[in-house]
Amino acid sequence: MSPRLEICHQIESTSTGLPSTAQFQAWAEAALQPDVATAEITLRIVDTAEGQQLNRDYRGKDYATNVLTFTFNDDDGMPPPPACHSWAILCSVHRW
Repeated sequence: MSPRLEICHQIESTSTGLPSTAQFQAWAEAALQPDVATAEITLRIVDTAEGQQLNRDYRGKDYATNVLTFTFNDDDGMPPPPACHSWAILCSVHRW
């Protein structure tokens, strides 16, 4: 794991064939801007039902969505400091 990136990886889905923690780590590392000293990301993979509940509870939209993102300091409208960017990303796994 990179010293500048910490990922909390939560799998709450029964789907198979999901990317590995190492793959998510590599993708997140590649997405970091060079000026970000450290980053903390919570990645939660959920099934459709939880994705719909979260979308309804936090966005007022009663349907499942693929990705929900929340910035660390969303409540105060200020961006997180450059040394501590933090996000929560929730991905819903849809079964077709």
